[in-house]
Amino acid sequence: MDICRINPFIRRTMRSTLQPQLRINRRVILDYELLYVECGRLLLTYNDVEYLFSSGDILLLCPNIPHIFQVLDVPLSQPHIHFDIRYGSTSHNVFISFKDYENLALEERMLMRENAFPSLERSPLLHIGDRETFLRLFYEIID
Repeated sequence: MDICRINPFIRRTMRSTLQPQLRINRRVILDYELLYVECGRLLLTYNDVEYLFSSGDILLLCPNIPHIFQVLDVPLSQPHIHFDIRYGSTSHNVFISFKDYENLALEERMLMRENAFPSLERSPLLHIGDRETFLRLFYEIID
């Protein structure tokens, strides 16, 4: 994918709070998910490696990377955005997946987006230089 040729399609935006001890079982998503840990702590198993994220962390989950969410001891406020890097004819058909890859039907697998950020297969943590501007724009999109 030519990352210089973007035409984003925002699928879903949401301010979300997950309760302590909530677990989202192993899944892959078909699109991208930009997630801000506003407050709380998240144990994320991402591509079979455990990471602990807390308030202030910004994550970009990429398509077809298996991951598990485990909310720890306090509620997790995690506003997030699901999107495609580039709008396409099937963008409206893509859904928010809670299935692991082997549980997806062939038609669902065909909706999987190409991962434009292979370096994020190791860790989804983003290092943002101008956090204030990023968060202002992030919340503008969500709201």
